[in-house]
Formats: sequence, structure tokens, C-alpha cells
Amino acid sequence: MDLSAYILPEEDYKRLAELNYDYTGMSYQSFMNWNIQCINECTDEVRAWMSILCTRMGNNSIRIMDLEICTAYSASHLYFDHHKRLCIVNLC
Repeated sequence: MDLSAYILPEEDYKRLAELNYDYTGMSYQSFMNWNIQCINECTDEVRAWMSILCTRMGNNSIRIMDLEICTAYSASHLYFDHHKRLCIVNLC
């Protein structure tokens, strides 16, 4: 599976970069390169787990909950933050 297909799309990355100072000045290409680097640094076991996660996101069977408003959303994309933590994204 091509995990990069699940990385946050460019138009949504632009919104992230506008609202999150961690990404100010980072081009989308740099963002993609960073995420691909993070994926490549994962163990085979973690990449296999991420493949299952992405398959389930594609099947709309992964939900994420915002407890502030108690609403569950479909998980659709992911990216790695500057600390190499996996972030799961909902695109409404």
C-alpha cells in the first residue's frame, strides 16, 4: 500500500500551515518529504500496522472523537508532526 496517498492533501496542508506556527514557511513539498521520511524510518511492523489503519480509514471504519463537542468523525488522512508523532486527521 502507498501510505503517502493518505498524507494530508495540499489544500488542507495550507490550512494547517496558516493556523499552526510549526508549519509557517514550510512548503507542501517539504511537508511531503518529511512525512515520507518518517514513514520510511518506521519499522516493517509499524508500516504494516499503518497499512491496516489506512485501509480501515478508506473503508470509513475508523472514527475519531472530539470530547469537547462529543462528536465522532471519520478518520481520513494522517501526517507526522515535527516530533514524528502520527496525527490522524478528519476532513469534513
